Amino acid sequence: MTPDIPGIKFDWISFTLPAIYNESTLPQLIGNLFATPFELFHLQNRKRNYYKRSFLLSGQNGDKLIEIFCDPDTDKNPNTTLIQISGYALSAYAGNPLSIDVPELFRQVLYLGGKPTVLHIAMDDTANRLPWSEIVELSSPDRYQEQIVSPLIRPRHDGTPQPPICINNETVYFGRRSGRNSICIYRKDRLEQTKFPWLRVEYRTQDRPTAKAIAERIATGDELGPLVSGLVRRFLDFREKSYKTKYNRPSCAWWSEWLGNVDKMIISRDLAPRRKPVAKPKRSKTMEELIRDFDTLMARPTESDFQMLSEFLTRHGITELCKFDQPASEPPAIPIELLPAQEVNFAPDIWFD
Repeated sequence: MTPDIPGIKFDWISFTLPAIYNESTLPQLIGNLFATPFELFHLQNRKRNYYKRSFLLSGQNGDKLIEIFCDPDTDKNPNTTLIQISGYALSAYAGNPLSIDVPELFRQVLYLGGKPTVLHIAMDDTANRLPWSEIVELSSPDRYQEQIVSPLIRPRHDGTPQPPICINNETVYFGRRSGRNSICIYRKDRLEQTKFPWLRVEYRTQDRPTAKAIAERIATGDELGPLVSGLVRRFLDFREKSYKTKYNRPSCAWWSEWLGNVDKMIISRDLAPRRKPVAKPKRSKTMEELIRDFDTLMARPTESDFQMLSEFLTRHGITELCKFDQPASEPPAIPIELLPAQEVNFAPDIWFD
């Protein structure tokens, strides 16, 4: 079932191209990608990490539309040019002179060998279908563990909890903003000062395999709605309150209805399969390491160390501890009959009484 959400669009697109563009080559690139003259871009005085220069295209109200970063200055990004496209350039914003066809843009970027790096996809609710007050309540520190299923709020490896972050009762973050994937739900009506209700659910990814897989699907004709709904379902699910465990409870009716009952998108299987890491063969210890381990054992002998020493010798072999560097080859033995007579000494006979 396709989600019935009229406002689904990209709100941020960032990608790199495997070439260093400058004032002489950027006009053709900008004309091909955005059908706009490069003369509208202005050279910026500020730098960005790993890039020395940037060119900015602004809207009528000074809003950022497109920014191009070029002239890389480190070995971390050799021969690359970074392009960022804001949500204003991708919307029907009145001050936006551009008309970007996102599928065609992705096709050209992929054709040039480009790599999408950051994608934000927005889903807008302007009909009060999502209960904002209930979302805030379920995301509170004393409720989220019982009624929200999300890999973005699991405790870290050291046990540190990662609860949803609510800011000024206007924004709720699920996951770290600098993480590979995150979801942000916020009051767009308060941000834009609109007279109509406007709630936005935004899926954000900085995971390059995921961003590339999304771009490839959109470039080949996939619809954005089911794709982003499956991703949101994968990373965030509000569950009904019940006596069962939260994993066995149904999703909240308003959440399922809004997402269109789509199945969750499994990134590693459905979207961007990753290769399993190849196990490297375990390196055998060198003679120096074996001798050092042996010395460590013998320097502090206790009752348990004798057992450890026995296991050590059994595991590595006692002959390994007796090997030392030897010449590549021993000199050949000289037959005794070839030696001069004066150099041949025979041991005297030994007589026993």
